[in-house]
This record gives sequence, C-alpha cells and structure tokens, in this order.
Amino acid sequence: MASIDKRTTTYTTSASLVAFATVVLLSLTSHANSLVHLPPHPVSSDVLISEYGHTTEFGAALQTVFAAHNNPSGQQRVRPNHVVYINASEPLPEDSLTNIRNDLSKGAIIILDGTINSDDTSYMSARIGGIGFSSPVLMIRYDSNQTPEYKALSIFNADAMMPSSIQYTDDRYQKMADETYSLLKPWTGKQRFKPTTLATHRDKTATYRPESTINVEIRHTGFPCMVGKEYDGNSVTGVSHWDADMIDACNNSASVSLFYTVDFIRSVSTEEGGTEDAKFVRITLNPEGDGGAGWHFTEKPIHKNLWFQSQTNRIEWFGPIVEDYSVKLASRDPEIRLYQTAPENKPQHSNIIVALPSIGIGVMLPKGVSMPPDATLGLPLKFGSTVHRAVIYKNYEYAIINRSIDDVTATASWLWTREFDKYSDGWRTNRICSLWCSDPFFDDNTFTPAAYAHFSPGFSATFRAPADKIDQSTIKFTGSANVVALGGRVQYKFLLQHYAPWSRKGSHYSFVQNLRVNWGSTLFNPEIPVSIEAYKENSEMGLCLNIIESDIDEGVGQVDLYHCHFKTNQIWGMDSDNRYKSFLAQDLCLTREEDNSLSVQQCTHAANQKWEWQHDKLVSKLGGYLTASPDGSVRISDLNIETIQWRNFLRKPTPSDILSIQSIPISQTQ
Repeated sequence: MASIDKRTTTYTTSASLVAFATVVLLSLTSHANSLVHLPPHPVSSDVLISEYGHTTEFGAALQTVFAAHNNPSGQQRVRPNHVVYINASEPLPEDSLTNIRNDLSKGAIIILDGTINSDDTSYMSARIGGIGFSSPVLMIRYDSNQTPEYKALSIFNADAMMPSSIQYTDDRYQKMADETYSLLKPWTGKQRFKPTTLATHRDKTATYRPESTINVEIRHTGFPCMVGKEYDGNSVTGVSHWDADMIDACNNSASVSLFYTVDFIRSVSTEEGGTEDAKFVRITLNPEGDGGAGWHFTEKPIHKNLWFQSQTNRIEWFGPIVEDYSVKLASRDPEIRLYQTAPENKPQHSNIIVALPSIGIGVMLPKGVSMPPDATLGLPLKFGSTVHRAVIYKNYEYAIINRSIDDVTATASWLWTREFDKYSDGWRTNRICSLWCSDPFFDDNTFTPAAYAHFSPGFSATFRAPADKIDQSTIKFTGSANVVALGGRVQYKFLLQHYAPWSRKGSHYSFVQNLRVNWGSTLFNPEIPVSIEAYKENSEMGLCLNIIESDIDEGVGQVDLYHCHFKTNQIWGMDSDNRYKSFLAQDLCLTREEDNSLSVQQCTHAANQKWEWQHDKLVSKLGGYLTASPDGSVRISDLNIETIQWRNFLRKPTPSDILSIQSIPISQTQ
C-alpha cells in the first residue's frame, strides 16, 4: 500500500470561516472490548484542515482560498467545525478511515478531491459516508438532524473526452477552489451539529418515521451558452434565418445548482388495509424549501443591433434567454413502477402548491420497544403512518407539461416551456409603431429572471419496488435547459414600423446523474430500527449492544457493549419470529452461543436466536438474562440478580450502501 501523507494546515479564523475551525485529528482507540470513553474533539479558534494524501493542484488552490479569507480581527466566533481534505485517488488504511468516519459523525466537513479521477470519489465516499458518489469535488457532512448531505461540484471542460479523467488548467483549479469555498459557506451558519455519540433524552423520544433521507446538491459551473450570432429577416420577402455561426453569450460563466432530497421508504401491509408491502424511493426538489440557486446564464439579457440603417430599418439581437427547461427521471428496470408524480400540467404564471399524496405506510412494531419510549409494552405489532413531501414555487412565464409515463419504462418527466409558437408574438414591444418609435424589438418586461438568472424546476417523483426485490436498479436523472438568442427585424411598411419577422437559435445543455438504488440494503428492512441500550449504566455517551465489525468473518461476528454511536452495527430490528436482526448486513441475527456469549450469525429459526422482554430485562428463549461485564463483554446469566436493565430506543440508521450516484458533467448539443 502506498504511504499516506497526512498533514494539518492551520489558519486564523475569520467570521466567514467560523465553521471551518477545529482540532487536530485524534487517533481513536482501537475497537477492543473496553468501556473507556472516546475523547471528543477539543474546540479550537484556528482554522485547521486535516489532509490525507498528497495535495493536488486543486488542493493547493483550496489552501490559497482559505488563506485569502483569513481575517485576524478577532471577531466573536461560534463553535467551529472540522474540515478534512482527502485526495480520493490515494489509498487510505483502515485506521485513517475510522478516524475520518468518527470526525464526520462529530460534525466534520469532508472534502473529497477527485480531480485526478472523479470515479475515485465514489469508492472513497462509499467507505466514509456509505453513499458512493462520483464527482471531481465532493463535500459530505451530517446536518443538525443527522441527515447526510452531499455537495458535488464540476467545472465544464469542452475538451474532456471522459468525465472521469478531465484535465484542468490552473485557472480552472482556482475557479473550482473558489466554488468549493462558496458551496461550503452555507454549512458555516450558527445552526449547530448534534453529535451522534450523545444519547440524549431528545434522541430517545424522537418520533419514528419509516423513512431515511439523503440531501444532495449538484453544481455544474463554467459552461458557455452558445446561441445564434447573426440573424436576417424580411417581412416583404418572407426571409427569416440564422447563419451557422454561434457565440457564447455567457462568457463561460453559466451554472446550475440544484438541491434535492432522496427518501427511502419501507412499508408493510397491515390488517386494517390501505398500506402496501413494498419499497419506495422518492426524489423531490422543492424550490420554496431549499431548491438551490437553479439555472443561471446571465444577470440581464442584452439588446444589440446586428444591422442598423435607421429606426425604421434595423435588425436586433436579444439574449440569452431560456426557451424551456426539462427534468426526466427514468428506470428501465421492469420491476420498478412509477407511483406518484407532481406537479401536473399547469398554465403560465401559476402558483404551484402541491402537498403530495401521502404514502400509506404500514410499520411493524416489535414487542419491547416503547412507542413513544415511555409508553407501556404490548402495543400492536403493526400500525399505520404516512410520509409526504410538498412542492411549492411559482412557474412564472413557463407552462408546465407533465410527460410522465409508466409502461415499458417508469419515467417521470416534465417540460417547463415558454411555448414559442404560441406566445412569442407577445414578446415584442410592439406589433406596429409610428415612424419615430425607437423601442427595442423585444420587451424586457415579458422576461422575468426565471428566463435567464434563476430557475429551479420543482418536482417530485416516487418509484415503487416489490418488497422482495434485493438487487439494484438505476434511475437516470436528466436536467436540461434550452438557451437561445432572439432575432427580430424592424421594417418600414405603409408609413409605419412593423416588428416582424422574428426567430430564435441556441443550444441545449444537460446534465445526467445515474442514481443506482440497492433494494437489498438493510435500510429497506421491514423491522423498526432500534438500539439496545444498557440505559441505567453510567456513561455520558450511552452503552449499546454492538457488533465488532473487525471480527465479521463469513457472516459470523462477536457482540459486545460499546459507546453508542448508532451506526448500523448498533442498530437492530425484531421481526415477527422474535429474532433481533442486524442492520449491518442482511440475514444476520443476534445469537446465543453455547458458552453463553453473544454473536451474530446467519438467521435461522433456532431458539438460540429468539428473545423476549420481561419488563426491562432481555431474556433468551432458552432461558437466562442478558447482562454485561465491566470489560464490555456481554453474556447470558441464569441469575436474575446479575442482570442489568436494558431498553430499546427507536433510532434512525445512517443511510449506507443504499445508493450510489454517478454525476456526468454538463454536455452541449444544438
């Protein structure tokens, strides 16, 4: 294995970088059977970036950006975060990955540098955060609600042959560093991160919802908008055409930044009916919430004369503006069905307020879990719930056409269109005008900023898979904008100026994200995720029943008591056979061994994998009580006096191995 270059770089904190300050990385104690507290990061007033791997040209540019924003004025600061820079193209040993994962769980911001090969970020992000995401630059954190957030950045390069191996120039590295800093700034506000290692009362009483969520922001920047250069029109002869030449009306500064959520939902059928035994994926972009900055091409379109003889005889150019936007999400997997879409068809200037139809969710509630935590035992094994999203925004001068279809492919598709053939005659300042008119051909008032500066296409699409589906399928997410220039002729005719003919010419820009869903992920398990905690033992972070991942070998692993961090190796779910199934991997059950120790093994129907609750005691079906020793080992004791008190608490497992995203940079067609 290649050597790992790990360094730290420290700067003085400024007010704008308050969330970038933290501590030197601490090597965590190796996972042995010990109950020693893991030390938290101390708070530092300096900006510190921990680095893993050799610094690339982008990494060096990023260091320069941090230093350039240095402000030693000593302004009041809020609690800082930790920034970890990783060269994704260099290998990392397992102990470094463990440290990085723990930093992430404690509020760190992870920056993965894939400028050497963007495919490397997919492998590295999967090992760190559980979600594989390919992008030249990828940022990861957990928000204050423990929801994973991913921000992906790419800079347009027209000469790139393969998106995974784009070659950048020095100015593009600098631009990418500036954009990275800009994307990180919203993560530096005063909302504070809630560490996963503290088993607070609030955590234990949170309402359970049968869904997991990932937040994704994608940003493509630095691309052109190639539009028509020369237009000629004549209302007398009927000529109206553009020549072949194109110009970049955006000076390589166009961008698109969209923020969307991906919800993973598992339902079971209930005796009352109205719910399905199925798995769902819902993808939502809500502009009213945090839909991102949207598509941006220019601050303001411009008017210019292509040819001018007089006010009564001139040819004008106006642009750039977007004729239409589109979004399509499609799966070719025949087992995947389109379940819901929003919005439906809407006319121009509509207020889109769509409270999406709720999905009726059946939830399996195991015996022994409190719902809420202070409730008595013996609640029904299943109950109904609903999950829902909303899409709220204004579509301005764009009509919405829902083109979704569910036949050979499950396709959610929308077009936001200005309907050129139907409405473009109203884009003119005048149809006819007196000879002394000097009005431009196209009316600025008919073009809101949605046409050129800021538009986020709001939508939601829900896909359904059978409950027994465990393989993978891809949902292809394509977003596009058709940006054009407008050309028009003002011509003398019968003592008046006539504003005709007119036309448009431009290019189509699109991005693709391939979302590969792993339907076999344990997050789709029908059992409610819980932690099993020695809840009256004296521990600041709590003590949880824990699978020692390093001991996992061919589906068998040891179980001990360890500080609560609520990763998947500490999440369990009791099924209808009274077995505790692990969320670490499929088909692993809590097992009593012959020597009364505990392990996880492949699930069977044997009695040594069945458990029951007797008030606050966890009892094996073979007899005996679950207890723990001071060294962290757990065992079954026949003596009631030796047992300790246990409780189930509802937990929301961190999404892992459920999704991978391949981000393909902006492409251009005419």
